[in-house]
Amino acid sequence: MNAETGTLLWKQQADPHPLARITGAPTLHRGRLYVPVTALEEGVASNPKYECCTSQGAVVAYDANTGAQIWRASTISAPLARTTKTSVGTQLWGPAGAGVWSAPTIDERTNSLYVATGDAFTAPAAATSDAIIAFDLDTGRMRWVKQLTPDDAYIYRMRRSETIRDVSSPMGPDFDFGASPILRTLPNGRRVLTAGQKSGVAWGLDPDKEGAVLWEHRVGKGSVTGGIEWGGAADEQVVYYTNNDSRFVGRRRRADWPRFASRRENASG
Repeated sequence: MNAETGTLLWKQQADPHPLARITGAPTLHRGRLYVPVTALEEGVASNPKYECCTSQGAVVAYDANTGAQIWRASTISAPLARTTKTSVGTQLWGPAGAGVWSAPTIDERTNSLYVATGDAFTAPAAATSDAIIAFDLDTGRMRWVKQLTPDDAYIYRMRRSETIRDVSSPMGPDFDFGASPILRTLPNGRRVLTAGQKSGVAWGLDPDKEGAVLWEHRVGKGSVTGGIEWGGAADEQVVYYTNNDSRFVGRRRRADWPRFASRRENASG
């Protein structure tokens, strides 16, 4: 939009999928607009008549002046393919999911863009779900991935008796990353990329060593609707995250939780 007159200058559809959504603010950097894309498929996929799942998270780069698309990068590198069918004969697809809820983070030193992804919609879960991903700013090429919760294939169920997509698939904990990664340089010169997760865990990663874990700190129990979502803040020494210990944490069988517990080794933050 023209900021002075409100006149429409250009308009683009970042993703044609009917359930695609943009929930995070686009990031503007040096004349380019980087737009995050997620989707709502996990909310309807338990319906055996729905042809699930065909959406993959993405980042789309546009020329901010003209709206011309410069590149589009999917968070899942494997193309969609037919998998199985539901009990009523509906074709199923995958791999899907790993949406980007929040604004991308720019790293000028390495010419990189960082995004945090959500869970997978299909099993086996993509290695880029529940992860921090680094893309090249110029080309959209995926540089590195650090997955922090594996095997998180999740579909919302209206009733406990429902199974994922009407087939026997594992039910992940739904531990999306719902907030932008935060990049900071500490007084000692070390750089840290922090991320808060619905697992209730805050992470500190090394952006110069392909996301190697520097520290992790549990601030809450984590749940489908709880944990750390939608934001944080940091100065040069401290990172701040809010937490919600949702009442829904008790709905999952307690026996399932050790399988999805966050790794605790080498924690020093």
